[in-house]
Amino acid sequence: MLCPGKRGNRTSGDQPKSTSPDGSRFAVIQTFSGPGDPSSLSIERVTVFDVTRQKAVFATDISDLNGARSGASSGVALSPDGGSLAINSAGVVRLFALQVQ
Repeated sequence: MLCPGKRGNRTSGDQPKSTSPDGSRFAVIQTFSGPGDPSSLSIERVTVFDVTRQKAVFATDISDLNGARSGASSGVALSPDGGSLAINSAGVVRLFALQVQ
C-alpha cells in the first residue's frame, strides 16, 4: 500500500491551485507515487491549508474514481470565504463544505 509521507514515496510537485480571495486559505493538488503493481502507483490528494493556523484543515483522496488516470485532475476552487471547495477530477465535480473559524 502506498502511504504518503512514508520512506520511498515520491511527490511530484505540490501545486498551489486556488487561494481564497482574502489569502487565508489555499488548496494544492498533491501526487504521491512509488513502485508497485502496476509498475508505478500514484495517489492524488487535494489538501486545503489555513495560513493563520499554519496547518492543513482538509484533505481528500481524488484517485478513487474508476477509469481515472493519474494527473487527470483539472482544477480546484475555493469560495470567497474559504468555506467551500470544488474539485474537478477526471470530469467529475465534487463539492465540499469546509469549517471556517
